[in-house]
Amino acid sequence: MSENTKNKRRETRERIRETIFQLAKDSLFGGTDDGICMTCGNVQSGVEPDARGYTCESCGESAVQGAEWAILSL
Repeated sequence: MSENTKNKRRETRERIRETIFQLAKDSLFGGTDDGICMTCGNVQSGVEPDARGYTCESCGESAVQGAEWAILSL
């Protein structure tokens, strides 16, 4: 695997981690229904907090999780 690919994956993981923390905070204090794709980091609405395996609107993977499961996956 090239160094460029490793860096992109690392950046994506970090972006996903930051987004998960924001979703968790919003879910606790704002009652948001957002979830995050654990593959590409896309945030989408209409996701139950305990959802797992929803289809991502961006990349098509079955990797969208609700805020509760996303925070537990860190």
